[in-house]
Amino acid sequence: MQFEQPFARFVAMVRRRRPALAATLMQVRPLRFGGEGVELGCETAFDYGKLQDRETLEDLEAMLSEHLGAKARISVQRGTQRAAEALPQTLLEVEDEHLAGVRQEKRDRAAQNAAVKAVVEALSGTVANIRVLDG
Repeated sequence: MQFEQPFARFVAMVRRRRPALAATLMQVRPLRFGGEGVELGCETAFDYGKLQDRETLEDLEAMLSEHLGAKARISVQRGTQRAAEALPQTLLEVEDEHLAGVRQEKRDRAAQNAAVKAVVEALSGTVANIRVLDG
């Protein structure tokens, strides 16, 4: 999606200054992100309430203006669970998708490993499950 990279860079900047606020931003959808402003979609009342807090919103707009190099406004809307495929992904969804791909790649490599194949052949067995250890 077109929003993910610029939004991710902005969230990384926020993370350095306000990690808890960045965690909230990881869970919202960047519906519009650019010089004309930012529109964030919240699916939970908690995220919506947090981003509607006057002090939080002012701080976030100041960081956004610094990030974009021009005065920028943020609008926050609630209830973005409509047509999920038409909406940009949250950064958590992007991260989960990436990690799932990495795990599948590790499973595939393990199944094709020469040592694994030799053991399977020697024991006349099959590989029933491959558990990927993250770390």
